[in-house]
Amino acid sequence: MSDAQVKKDLQEMIDVFADAWARGPMSEFRHKVSLTVEDQAASMARGYKDAMSTRKKGQYPTISADDFLKEAKKHIPKMYNKWHTGSDPDITVIKAQSDKNKYIVVSLKSEANSDFFVYAKQLGIDYVNDRLRKSKRAGLGDADKEYKRREATGELTTKQEGNVGYLARASEVGKFKSGWNKAHREDSTVGTVRLLAITDYLSKTKYSGFVDSGQFKTLRNRYPGLKAKFTTTGMRKSKGKAAGKIAIREGMTVNMDFVPTSKNFSGSEIRDFGTVTKKGSIAYYLYHALLRWVKTQDWKGKKGSDTVEQASRKLARTAVLTTLTKNGKRRNTGAKIQEVKRPKKNKSKSVGKAQKSSVRSVAPAVKTVSATRRGTSAGNQQGASLYTVMAMISEKLPQTVRKNMGAPRLENQTGTFANSVKMTDVIQTPQGYPSFGYTYAKEPYQVYETGSSGNWSSSERDPRKLIDASIREIAAGFALGRFYTRRE
Repeated sequence: MSDAQVKKDLQEMIDVFADAWARGPMSEFRHKVSLTVEDQAASMARGYKDAMSTRKKGQYPTISADDFLKEAKKHIPKMYNKWHTGSDPDITVIKAQSDKNKYIVVSLKSEANSDFFVYAKQLGIDYVNDRLRKSKRAGLGDADKEYKRREATGELTTKQEGNVGYLARASEVGKFKSGWNKAHREDSTVGTVRLLAITDYLSKTKYSGFVDSGQFKTLRNRYPGLKAKFTTTGMRKSKGKAAGKIAIREGMTVNMDFVPTSKNFSGSEIRDFGTVTKKGSIAYYLYHALLRWVKTQDWKGKKGSDTVEQASRKLARTAVLTTLTKNGKRRNTGAKIQEVKRPKKNKSKSVGKAQKSSVRSVAPAVKTVSATRRGTSAGNQQGASLYTVMAMISEKLPQTVRKNMGAPRLENQTGTFANSVKMTDVIQTPQGYPSFGYTYAKEPYQVYETGSSGNWSSSERDPRKLIDASIREIAAGFALGRFYTRRE
């Protein structure tokens, strides 16, 4: 596979899982926002400079950095007094040094249109308007005033004619507000979320082996928080657009600083997704890691065959037409079953790794099937059947767990617990019964298991009971007879 093809494929994914796609859902998560008095002052100063850019020199008063700093020291206590009582369920003060007027940290239910950002900017607008009026100058102009100014000077474009709201950002008020910037911290940047989405999507393509490779491990070490905070579900492409969701792990928040535009950290190399040609950007490192992995693969040996995902789906369709018993015999339903064939692969080490990784993308981490029967054709057939059942259970498990949640069991709030439940393997006991392994996000949910230390242990809220019931509900149509489940 050529370098140009790899670059083309990756660029397509970058275009699909774009900045706007990641930024929108992130704004709905809980945010922890920090604002210092220095940043409030610098934001006001930057906004004032931009707002006065259309006025001639001498038509507005000079406001020094010290003036803005002195005013900003009054703002932190005002913010504290407004929200520290907890009267607003959407904004909670986490900590503040209001007595020294240094900083405030708040927890927001979501970042989108939060009153916290609006209020911080409005304090600045009120101060600047007061200074302008004391100097006998007009206050900051809104969209209507900007429209009239451009209409008088002949600056209106065709799009702007008759559309006052179109000029809101270009007005003096709009320019002043642009002095502030919401800067995600490096474990919560839009760039790292895009990287997570793209790698999850890669795991479902011909590049599936990459996400388990040493090349990707090196990349992941550069961004250690990649999976610590966010998860993704249903990553795919739909008519050229990205489909799928970003979720945040239970109990996590998105960290953000409210800073002047001049301190916008999102453009810094370590956090900026950028492009494959921008050295130091996330996309650059991703492209070169992927390219190194591609060069280790025997693509010729893979040509023309079904992908493992396609073959597994065919196996799943076959399983629908059969009923399995505990001893592995099939009861014919009368429907003709088409055998699923996989072309033989090159048995080189690198290709073997790619095949193994691809299997995991369809049904996670199938470890073993009946060591005592592995050598026989009957044992292999039974193993394939159990693998197919596990794949079908795995596909439906998160939504079934979510459906079965509710008091007195664990209750579904964000979907994080349900999405974390995954099948890990299927083996046979010495007596010949299937035993399905599963896992879930043990942090923080394992505390509810009966027998765990602490005060959270609960028989009714034990995650294992919920997951076991969900697995058995899905498996009910397969006539498996007796089988076991176990938490890994």
